[in-house]
Amino acid sequence: DLKVAEKATALDRDVDDLADEVTALRASVDAFHRRRGWPEPDWSLRPTLRELIRFYVDRYRMTGQEVLLENARPVGIDLAVSVRVEGNFYQSEVRRALATALGTGPDGFFEPGRLRFGEDLFASDIVYALTTLDGVATVCLNRFKRVGTDYPDRSGTGRITLDDLEVAVCDNDPRHPDRGYYRITLHGGLKG
Repeated sequence: DLKVAEKATALDRDVDDLADEVTALRASVDAFHRRRGWPEPDWSLRPTLRELIRFYVDRYRMTGQEVLLENARPVGIDLAVSVRVEGNFYQSEVRRALATALGTGPDGFFEPGRLRFGEDLFASDIVYALTTLDGVATVCLNRFKRVGTDYPDRSGTGRITLDDLEVAVCDNDPRHPDRGYYRITLHGGLKG
C-alpha cells in the first residue's frame, strides 16, 4: 500500500509539473500574440500546434504563395557500437553514460529537436559524442544505417543522407524498432 501511495504521489507531481508547463506555454503564446497585436488563441477549442502556427505563417507568407505545413518523416537509425572501456572504470557506469549520450533525453544525441529536418547524419558526430565520455578509450562504429533490410550499412562512408522532411531518430524502444535502435558492446574496464 505504501508503494502504491508513493507512485500516486509521484504521478500527481508529474501531472502538476506538466500542468505548470502547459500554463507557461500558453502564457508565452498569448504574450507573443499580444506583442504583435494579433488575437489570442481560444484555448477552450484546444488548438493543435499546426493551428497555432498557421496564423503566424499566413501573416508572413508571400501573397499568392501557398504554404503547406507537413509533418517530419522520422527515419529510424540502426547502430552497433563497440567501446573499449578504460581500465579503472566500471562497464556498467560507462554503459549508462553511453545510453544517455545516445538517448532522447536532455543533451542526448537523438534528443527531439536537436537534429534538423533533412540534416544528414554523420558517423563522426556520433563517435565524437561517445569518445568525449569519461571511461571511454576507443569507439568503433560497426553498424550505421537506416532501419530495414532495404538500406545498406553506411559505416564505411560515414554518412546517412536524409531528404528535406526526414529527421533521424533512434528511440531504442523495443516496442517501436522502426524508430531506431542501438547495440553497445563493451570491452575492457572493470566488471560490474
